Amino acid sequence: MPAEPMLFPPRPLRDVQARHLRQAGGCGGGAAIVTVDFEPCTGPTRFELTLPDDVRFRFGPAGGDEDYREVFSLLEALDEGLREVLAEDGRITVHCRAVLRSMVVHPVDSHPRAFREAGRLAARKALEQVFGTS
Repeated sequence: MPAEPMLFPPRPLRDVQARHLRQAGGCGGGAAIVTVDFEPCTGPTRFELTLPDDVRFRFGPAGGDEDYREVFSLLEALDEGLREVLAEDGRITVHCRAVLRSMVVHPVDSHPRAFREAGRLAARKALEQVFGTS
């Protein structure tokens, strides 16, 4: 009889860093570096990606609405990558909040695909911290 899935995470997991860095050989490169905390949550929420209350964005001299739209598309991709990996792991019932502590965006090489992959990597690292390597 299979074991009952455990709640994930069983305890707070701090400073899970994921780095997706691919050198562009023409096109197709990617740069995304994130640090995420995974915290157990209470209530009906199964999963949410949140930002700290004191979040600050720093942009170059151009700054403005376009920069914010780009950052939020990267956050959406990060969220998708985290959810993909956590949803496919049959050992767990996801019940957590992922708090984005930092993200590094390259002005040319950062794009949603890179942040989706960084989300996948962060989720895999968190699962590895709980279950060990598989």
